[in-house]
Amino acid sequence: MPTPAHESRDLLRDSLRRFLAAEASIATCARPLFDDPRGTTPTLWRGLAELGVLGVLLPTDMGGAGLDAAHAGVACEEMGRALFPGPFLASAVAASALLGTLARNDETQRLGFALARGEQVATLASDAPATGYPTPEASVRARRAEKGPITLTGHRSLVAFAETADVLLVPAADESAGGAARPNVFAVERRAAGLGVEPAECLDPARRPATVIFANTPALPLASDMTAAGILAATSRAVDLAAAAAVADGVGAAQRAFELALDWARVRHQFGRPIGSFQAVQHLLVDMLTEISLLRAATDEALTACDRGDAAARAHATAVAAAAAAHSLPEIGATVIQIFGGIGYTWEHDAHLFYRRLLGTSVSAGTEGQNLDRVEALLFDQA
Repeated sequence: MPTPAHESRDLLRDSLRRFLAAEASIATCARPLFDDPRGTTPTLWRGLAELGVLGVLLPTDMGGAGLDAAHAGVACEEMGRALFPGPFLASAVAASALLGTLARNDETQRLGFALARGEQVATLASDAPATGYPTPEASVRARRAEKGPITLTGHRSLVAFAETADVLLVPAADESAGGAARPNVFAVERRAAGLGVEPAECLDPARRPATVIFANTPALPLASDMTAAGILAATSRAVDLAAAAAVADGVGAAQRAFELALDWARVRHQFGRPIGSFQAVQHLLVDMLTEISLLRAATDEALTACDRGDAAARAHATAVAAAAAAHSLPEIGATVIQIFGGIGYTWEHDAHLFYRRLLGTSVSAGTEGQNLDRVEALLFDQA
């Protein structure tokens, strides 16, 4: 019998799938916005806000829905199915996951409501999601000049949607109070002085990574009232949750690509019969479905672990899911192209768009080797 939690996730899945099919199909959204650095339109972003998905991870006292990581995973899976190119992972997942666990103050409250309502877009400027290793953020440091504001110096790489986000959330080493540095989280306005953004080449336009350079850039501290341990714990969880949600996006794209390949195998004829009747093609389809099922199980475990409170178990489950994604998603994408044949390479067909999404997602939470190294380190730490 379905539990209330399962029913809630099913309701979210159904409503979001209908919305994306009607307002953000591949033909009307992903393709027209392929080269748009925003990845979305104001009207579409407001529609997602009205649906409640932009605040899925934000607490209710910040204007959000106060739902768990599993609900965020469902939303990301549907975004992957639709090849949605906007900053949902960056703003509604990564940034919101961190913001929602920081101590409440006027600025976090204001920003939370702005994100949930779709009035602003935020991104998490942390190196950790790209490497799979959440660590104290020493590559950016915060200092306070005499009688001046707190400023940031340093750089961050592979920051999603940094070119167009309104606000960057930056975990950094805080030296502004003098003495030993302590972790803190800072809000930086996109148009702040001394902020440089260098967009990077990326196969998947839904990532839109950039290197962000802070050159005495004014910043607002958000977590000065929290302990150092609390800040590190909040940042680590946000990084892991973002990684697990990215894999969920890949699961959605892989599932939809499999469905398209299956439909094609039923209607494409060679030698007077559907290609799906050939054993070799059947094996390819079964292998894809097996990989998707295993990856979905690993992703569900990682998302569930993000809400359990056990940091070691969460890190382990997330690294396993990310390693599985790095291994399986490129193979699934290549198999889809193989089944479609020459038509899969053409711009007019959607198969190559799914392949690009799967390739981009496969390394968004670190390479297979990086995540397997992380699993090994966690196992030895536990031992």
